[in-house]
Amino acid sequence: MFIGWFFFNGLLVLLYLGFQRYTQLDTWIWREPVARMITFDTWVVWPDITPPEIQMAGGNHAVQRMDTDGDGFEEWVVKYEYDLATQRSPVAVAIYDNDRGTPPVLYPYRLTLPERDYASETGWRGTQIEIKDFIKGDTTGRPEILVHGNGPPEELALFRYDETRKSPDWMDPRDYPPVYRCIGYFRGDAVFLPDENNDVIVTRRVAYDRSQLAIKERYRYDPVRDTYLDADEKTLMPSVESWVDFAFKEPEDVASSEYSEKIVLAYYKRFPGGDVVPFMSRQAREYVKIADQTHDSGAYGLPVMPDQIERILIQTLAYTPQSENVPYVDYQGITHFGAMVHVEFFYYLKDAPTERRWYSINWFVVQEEGNWRLDHIEP
Repeated sequence: MFIGWFFFNGLLVLLYLGFQRYTQLDTWIWREPVARMITFDTWVVWPDITPPEIQMAGGNHAVQRMDTDGDGFEEWVVKYEYDLATQRSPVAVAIYDNDRGTPPVLYPYRLTLPERDYASETGWRGTQIEIKDFIKGDTTGRPEILVHGNGPPEELALFRYDETRKSPDWMDPRDYPPVYRCIGYFRGDAVFLPDENNDVIVTRRVAYDRSQLAIKERYRYDPVRDTYLDADEKTLMPSVESWVDFAFKEPEDVASSEYSEKIVLAYYKRFPGGDVVPFMSRQAREYVKIADQTHDSGAYGLPVMPDQIERILIQTLAYTPQSENVPYVDYQGITHFGAMVHVEFFYYLKDAPTERRWYSINWFVVQEEGNWRLDHIEP
């Protein structure tokens, strides 16, 4: 009996698909009247209640049921495109809640971003919404609403429901100031979710495109004010630190890269505790042997000996493109070809881990057996 039922229904589906393909009839338009009929007109028809700009989007929207305010009822979370473009349509998000009245009023609360009117520009399919405790240890007792546009550019916004901003039950609903308060908005080539310290790291590839390096910035959460934003709630608080890093990750054989600045960055990323000798030329290794006995930190390109370093944040890597063939004759009379790389960095000492200090230096890097090696310091 089951097999017969299965094949009968399968045959109906095939006949329906064949009919639709042959006639090109859009049967999807029947979904609304059918839904009204089988729910005895109790079904909420979304086009009847949504703002005009959503209806104009012509289906460029999606609805999710999620409990956004922690009351046990799943609200309607709508992400929709507007100002429609061929590829990069902006996306806005609104949360519809039937939070008052008999019958209840279905009212839209907008997820408003600082100085912006959209959550991402990757279309509604490329915009993800999630509710989770992303910020650890906050005292609000409420999870955060994450709106994530996967880019490029990558955009990440965090919101939190704030009941104190909601109008009293005896008043008409309102959304000013926004009931869902934006507590952070980040945009870059890559954005990393809050880590164990609630820090958000944003990667921006602005000045080092040829060698796939990037500026990384660290933004810190303010637990007292429950936000990453400044007092005006329109701009991010300044980043607490920034540094030059590999945009993705360090190449497996960074010494064989075409770009001399990569070997210098990899070298300084080894401090503290890493083995930097393999990145040095034969001549530089000889200098280091003497330096370890005389405590000459200059041989390492450092202001202090490596065992005193807590961490290093590279600020500048300056190089001259197309100038990697400068001749240099070493102490043995052997000619090498290399390039100058200027590096500036902040460093922190183990005995003063919160005190930031500045240092700059010029490395001459040479080619040995097809690999870049740090050779000596230039004035």
